[in-house]
Amino acid sequence: MVLVGLRRQEILSISIGDIDFQNRIIRIKGKGGKERVMPLPSTVMAALRKYLEYERPRSAQSAAMFLVLQGRRRGAPITAAGLRSFFRKKRRALQIANAHPHRLRHTFAYNMVKEGVAIVVLQKMLGHSRYATTLRYIYLRADDIAEQYLKAMSVIEARHPVLDVLS
Repeated sequence: MVLVGLRRQEILSISIGDIDFQNRIIRIKGKGGKERVMPLPSTVMAALRKYLEYERPRSAQSAAMFLVLQGRRRGAPITAAGLRSFFRKKRRALQIANAHPHRLRHTFAYNMVKEGVAIVVLQKMLGHSRYATTLRYIYLRADDIAEQYLKAMSVIEARHPVLDVLS
């Protein structure tokens, strides 16, 4: 979720056929029935392959990618409640108070912007139809702003040597 920026419901709706291992992409069924395609990083590809090989019940009849792995519902598609339970257990085990699916989506957006991805590109990645919605995902810290400012100023100062005389 944190490396592809998916919503909880998007995770739950992934089927095995939505992942193209050869072309390293995933087809995502988003809000409002909209579909988008995202590239898959190597780490996600490796994790999905391991999950399919070692974790996902082989006898499962469902085409859903993520299934219940134990108990009486073993092999059934994981539900929203099951995903919440998974996160609750992980939060306790790792002692992370605010780890939840949507927080990971915000972290994805922050990381993309921090690495220079244009907001209009991020909008498409997140599946937003409105630019304003994407902007709500961007929370820059003071050190992020200072870093960008100093980087831009070094280029500006190099371009205009006369500024050295004035300082």
